Amino acid sequence: LIVAGVNTRTDWMTGGAISSHLAGSYLGLGLILLYVGRRYYANALKAALTFRRQEGVESYAAWALRVFLLCAAGMVLWLVFRTSLPWPFAVLVVLSLFLMFLVMSRMIAETGLIYMQPSWQPLAVLIGLFGWEALGPQVVIVAGLICAVLTIDPREALMPFVANALKLGENTQVRPGRLGWVMAIVFLVGLAVAVPVVLGSNYARGYPLMDYWANNNVPRFTYNAVSNQMDQLRNAGLLEQSMSYTTWQRVQAAWPLQAEQKSFLVWGGLGLLLVLVA
Repeated sequence: LIVAGVNTRTDWMTGGAISSHLAGSYLGLGLILLYVGRRYYANALKAALTFRRQEGVESYAAWALRVFLLCAAGMVLWLVFRTSLPWPFAVLVVLSLFLMFLVMSRMIAETGLIYMQPSWQPLAVLIGLFGWEALGPQVVIVAGLICAVLTIDPREALMPFVANALKLGENTQVRPGRLGWVMAIVFLVGLAVAVPVVLGSNYARGYPLMDYWANNNVPRFTYNAVSNQMDQLRNAGLLEQSMSYTTWQRVQAAWPLQAEQKSFLVWGGLGLLLVLVA
């Protein structure tokens, strides 16, 4: 591709050809999972929303889906009201997070992979769909910080561990519902202990600086992206206009398509198509 003159440059945070290709392939796998389990998921959704038993849906599955829907809605509302992220972007960020960890979990559980790295970020998806002008600096910095915390390096993601643990419990005839509650309690207790201990030890004893990636690269990614975006918009005379857009104006500003959007759609569409065809 490089010899043929194709631009394959990819930034770890803001995306590019390979990142877009991977995001498209994840979308393809996510659509396949939804299609294969469509009847069960539809019945589970009915059970969760109507509080009536549905064929083939266990009560713990309905409760798990209710908790998931509440948490997803809560995260969207938090992003909208606490960070002022416009609701279309908040919804897309949450859906991107769910897609990433769902596909990771399914692939790890079914293939036995020990190490896996998605290598695409929700921020890159936003940039590819809407472009720099439509997003504005505030959207980029909020979405970028979310990526820096949750998806920048998910080689030890929680959801694949949970999926494997539930399968181990099933193999030893422990009901997923019972095991799920125990795991939730253990997680909350561990979080309550780990957060103050880690923060306290870091402030009291200092933070280990051996990991150059985590200490030097990751903290700069979001701010480098915002700086690059502001420079581009300032040079085009669009910075102040972009910062003043309303939510609807941001959606409208995504048209006509810019170069980064066209590249995202081409490479992402190629990844989606190859997975669906394969």
